[in-house]
Amino acid sequence: MKPLKSATLPNLLQGGGLTDLAGPPYNGLDAGRDIVDFAMANATTGSGALVAIPVDIAPAVLFYRKDLIEAAGFTVADMESIADWDEYIEIGKALTLDKNNDGQIDQYAIPHANDAAMVPLNGGKGGWIDADGKPLEPKAKFTGALELVKNIRDAGIDGDMGAWTGPWVEAFSSGSSATMVNGAWFGGALKTWMAPDNAGDWRVAYLPGKTMAALGGTYLSIPEHVPAEKKAVAWELIKYLTTSPEAQLVTFESIDAYPALTSVYDTPIMKEGVDYFGGQKVRLIYADVARNIPSNTVSEYDALILSIWNTTVTSVITGEAGIEEAYNSALNQILATMD
Repeated sequence: MKPLKSATLPNLLQGGGLTDLAGPPYNGLDAGRDIVDFAMANATTGSGALVAIPVDIAPAVLFYRKDLIEAAGFTVADMESIADWDEYIEIGKALTLDKNNDGQIDQYAIPHANDAAMVPLNGGKGGWIDADGKPLEPKAKFTGALELVKNIRDAGIDGDMGAWTGPWVEAFSSGSSATMVNGAWFGGALKTWMAPDNAGDWRVAYLPGKTMAALGGTYLSIPEHVPAEKKAVAWELIKYLTTSPEAQLVTFESIDAYPALTSVYDTPIMKEGVDYFGGQKVRLIYADVARNIPSNTVSEYDALILSIWNTTVTSVITGEAGIEEAYNSALNQILATMD
């Protein structure tokens, strides 16, 4: 059994090396009938092979510090009804402060503009190539994603903190970041090690404009070279971890790995308030997002395109390229690779 993060799945999806779990003796499509649709689609090749089973997903939400937004004159209701990213940026300007009046900004709305880069693209898991085989279409979706990160950086509301660096991690406990865009798993990281002393300060809201997207997730697979008798054992374990409500809820309760199994979304624990989030029933938001994340078409080119696109996003954030220039450069690189 091989665990895969969603970001690495496109590398293996079309390239072979993983056992097809769709048909006999596994019948994974039937076993996974109650697993959320978009995640199953992400693990399915163009020929219909099912090369992995989703074990957890990451419905994307907006985490925010209630104490900091209230100090800036906003309310929970304001954060729960952000109409679009333009409104978020306007709120972000009020959250970006020189709190000790030393001439240096020490509180930002968001750690880095790049934190929002993949939201308009549903996390970047598929959707890079349309049904006609054309990459980066429709164009407006991709230029819109570039415009979003440019607008965040131009507004001066991000701290330019690299992900998982010391300043980035510390930002969530120190109060130097008032919000964060991420998957549901991030709540577990806040609660257990990033900001355990800030229980009651953090809240959760839908993304601006109630955008439905995924940012993360884990899949389980069986390498093709594994002997048949060991594949049978591996499959039983995969089936238990991914389709057993008990197993799904144990991992969720322990590390906030949000279940891929939809049949647990209506269980009592999902309707409970969470102490860390001030008693807010955040899991109801996670479930709503999870059920409405769109499915994307995946291809063997996705990993390469993602790499090119990440460089493109950086070029726009740093001002090295304009939106149109960056888009055209990315498109040309992708087309050259696909030829």
